[in-house]
Amino acid sequence: MKTRIIFALALFAFSATGAWAQEALSLSQAIEIGLGQNYDIKISGQQEEVAGLQNTWGNAGMFPTLDFQASLTENWSGEDLERRNETIDPGLRMNWTVFNGFSVRINKARLAELEELSAGNTQVVIENTIKDIITTYYQALLEQERTAVAEKLAKLSSDRYHYTERQREIGTKVTYDLLQSQNAWLQDKSNLLQQRVNYKNAVRRLNFVMGIKEDKEYVLTEKFEFQAPDYSFGDLEEKMLSSNSTLKNQYIQQRLNRNSIRQAKSALYPRLSVGGGINKRYYPTAEDQGEIPAVKDDWGANVALTLSYNIFNGGNRKRAIEIAKINTEIGDIQTEQLGHSLSNQLAQNFDSYKVQDEILHLAIENQKAAELNLKLSEQRYKSGNINSFNLRDIEIAYLNASNSKLSAIYQLISIHSELLRMTGGIISQSE
Repeated sequence: MKTRIIFALALFAFSATGAWAQEALSLSQAIEIGLGQNYDIKISGQQEEVAGLQNTWGNAGMFPTLDFQASLTENWSGEDLERRNETIDPGLRMNWTVFNGFSVRINKARLAELEELSAGNTQVVIENTIKDIITTYYQALLEQERTAVAEKLAKLSSDRYHYTERQREIGTKVTYDLLQSQNAWLQDKSNLLQQRVNYKNAVRRLNFVMGIKEDKEYVLTEKFEFQAPDYSFGDLEEKMLSSNSTLKNQYIQQRLNRNSIRQAKSALYPRLSVGGGINKRYYPTAEDQGEIPAVKDDWGANVALTLSYNIFNGGNRKRAIEIAKINTEIGDIQTEQLGHSLSNQLAQNFDSYKVQDEILHLAIENQKAAELNLKLSEQRYKSGNINSFNLRDIEIAYLNASNSKLSAIYQLISIHSELLRMTGGIISQSE
């Protein structure tokens, strides 16, 4: 009796901490929260903003530069350096590269591609985050369902222990039977406590993926079930090759590689630049020296047009072009490799999806049979047709069958979300 009270108090203390202030949370709400709070999405969004700020004609080098400069010079002369002159020379200087082998337009195209690549990276992060939220949400549901199974088994073993205790008091059961029932009950209680910890940790992982710092608990409103849609591999592969975000980003990277070839070739052209300036000199003097005025100032202006062309620089331009071409060829190989790798992964996931769907149907039938067997065995145990060892084996079989069914549901959901992510449809499916 004392042991029973201790366990009851422990279970109550464990569950009471999260019994209040729980809010309902659907999968769509979890995704909405995660899209606004997830750390990786925030970082990627900031990086995309930086890429957008850099994508300007000014950063590409189209516009001239205008600088202000001023200098102060002091001169001393005479035998005793008694004469002192100060010169203040402020001025404006403008430099503008009019033509540099089309590098301005090439740079602007590169900046636009980098902005698009940054947006593509954000898309990948969003898709991965949605998949993580889906899997962690259903992981929490999985642990919740496992907890329900553990609670049911703990109640059955508790009822059997109390039943055996009463039977021993009237002499129909011996102490050995009571000890067996007690051991089973204590083991089930221990499993239940651990399972509740597993559930709380799963909710913590969900909070982290959503970007929630508080140790919040929820009432998860989705049902832990899944009806597998029917897919054909050909349709999935076609969608993947046209919509996979990682593959799209690789195509952008290839455009950047080809852009680098044009950038290297721009060094073959001459460079034309315009420079000019205007300045004013101001000469204050320490004293009036006869005909020399106390203050003198004058204006100056200049304009320069410069045409330059590098005739020879040790073959560096040709070498840069060849390197850019080789890097582009490497990128083509990497693109082909990525497409092959994604197709291979898709085929594996598609086969796993079909097999897991069959496994789920088998697990459902197995769980139904195990549950019915457990119900019948309880009656057979009370009537004396089976002993406590037989019943315990049946209880463990029920526990394993129930957990196998739950795991099969979770695995099918996880594989399905990965198929959606790979084919570029996870965002539209979650809206």
